[in-house]
Amino acid sequence: MNNEEKAGHESIKRRIAISKLLPVQNIRPEFKKSTRYRAIMSSLREVGLIEPLTVYKKAEHYFIMDGHARYVALKELGVTEVECLLGKADPVEPPC
Repeated sequence: MNNEEKAGHESIKRRIAISKLLPVQNIRPEFKKSTRYRAIMSSLREVGLIEPLTVYKKAEHYFIMDGHARYVALKELGVTEVECLLGKADPVEPPC
C-alpha cells in the first residue's frame, strides 16, 4: 500500500472557495482563546497555509475531514479560497 492509499486522499490539491466548505466538527468558542489556536493564527499570518485541509466532496459542497481549526482561523483572517486535498471516500456521513 502506498502513502497515498494510506492517507485516503488524492495527490492533487485544489483551490476551493471557503464558502463551499462545511465542517463536520464544531470548534468550541473557548478554543479560540487557546495557545494552539493563537499559534495557528500566527503561522497562517506569517507563513501561510502549510498543510492543506482534507475534504470530501458531496453534491456541491466539500465536507472537512481534517483541518477544522485551520478552517476557522482562515475564515477569521478573511481568506476566500483555500488549498485542499480531496478525500477518496465518505468516512462518516456528515450531520444534517
